[in-house]
Amino acid sequence: MNLNKKAYIRTVEAFIAIIILLMVVFFLIPQRPEQEPDVPNIVEGAQNFILNELSYNETSRECIVNNPLCENSIVFTSIVDQNIPFGYNYSIKICDTTNCVVPTPIDKDVYASDIVIGSTIENQNPKIVRLWLWSLE
Repeated sequence: MNLNKKAYIRTVEAFIAIIILLMVVFFLIPQRPEQEPDVPNIVEGAQNFILNELSYNETSRECIVNNPLCENSIVFTSIVDQNIPFGYNYSIKICDTTNCVVPTPIDKDVYASDIVIGSTIENQNPKIVRLWLWSLE
């Protein structure tokens, strides 16, 4: 009977030691700083707005699907130029395949986003509109 009491006391001591050890480890490990988002909010918002505007605007959508030189059209460039955030430069391309690239600066963070513009019933040729943004600074 006396041996049983000692076993219970040892178990409680071990449990308390584990709790103390966990508390020390928890309080001594430094807190991780909050990670900044990979893409700045202003860039992400501009990219989403521009690509959505291009996909929902019937004129630009028809231009993208039917005109191979749409990147130079007034409708297309005005939507993009008016909505690029101040202090950023961009490049935009309409692609037939997923592996299209444009020259971008190698010394800056470049943020890319794209959207698939589905084809019309008359023209079964979907396009990918890809937008790259980078800071001028």
